[in-house]
Amino acid sequence: MQDAMPATARRLRPLAAMLVMTLLAFAATAAGASATSSPCGPTDPARVCVLNVGTPGTVSPWTVDFPTFVSYTVTVKNRASSTATHAALSDALPVGTNLTSVTTDTGLCTSGLTVVNCAFGSLASGVTATVTILVEAPQVEGTVTNTATVSFDEGPADTPANPGKQDTVTAAEPTTVVAGAAVSLVPSGVEVRIDTSPTHAASATPADRTIGKALVPASQHDPVTASLNEEPAAISCPKNQICRSGDWVHAVIPGTFSAPDELRFELHWSKLLVPKQQTVKNLAVLHAACAVGCLPVVVSRRCSASDPVITECLSDVVETATEFRATLHSKTNGYMR
Repeated sequence: MQDAMPATARRLRPLAAMLVMTLLAFAATAAGASATSSPCGPTDPARVCVLNVGTPGTVSPWTVDFPTFVSYTVTVKNRASSTATHAALSDALPVGTNLTSVTTDTGLCTSGLTVVNCAFGSLASGVTATVTILVEAPQVEGTVTNTATVSFDEGPADTPANPGKQDTVTAAEPTTVVAGAAVSLVPSGVEVRIDTSPTHAASATPADRTIGKALVPASQHDPVTASLNEEPAAISCPKNQICRSGDWVHAVIPGTFSAPDELRFELHWSKLLVPKQQTVKNLAVLHAACAVGCLPVVVSRRCSASDPVITECLSDVVETATEFRATLHSKTNGYMR
């Protein structure tokens, strides 16, 4: 039988799979302490600007079994001809998130349950400070916002005794939390599991014929953004195969994967979806490089510990009273059914 399964996504940051949201940038003018909207572009006259970019912009709610992550990169730049002194960041974390880590290339950062504070000191003309904040997504649906506020003193004559006028600039970055979004940042050293089911249902059913679940191995270097999505497309069922109906599951997981750290897709199908003649022995999964125009590959080979260098194979192939299940091991992304 042809059952194709989830596609997914590996971690955090690199590659085209990344979702970069429209960013909101604000900057204070040299004349006053009030913040004014600024695109932080090359023609904008603002003295100091701050960008707050979240990746990914849409995630699934966090649960014990399905952790999802979001990162925010706050970039502060002094574009004036003189030094900005006493520069500092106060970042109000999105409500409901749990802080995982904070890194900065300038100064020192400290953190609490709801806020991150960073002291940059003096920022010379043209200098940029970058802070990366990694959080676990909220456990409920909705829109949450990361708010970065940067304060600084203007003018080279500023001293600790005479700090001068202090300005602030603020940037807000929203993140949408939606059940079934199946998008997550994959931090270095953390395995992430993503799931397209709004209820984390155990198996595909007649009511929801396409459910994708993936275990993405910890990224070895930079974080990456992993994603799974369901895409409708016609199927050219290979000869001598029985193919079930339903959409393709598309996985986009940046990185290079090899045994024993392959991509793993957990597949579960209700017996209501499969023909009565289906057995554990002839259970197979379809995998294709593209949804349209690519010939699906029938993955039926069972994984063997004595032969770990494989392209694709199935493990844990089991039939229960209500479902069939299997785990697809793969070194590549693609479309599954």
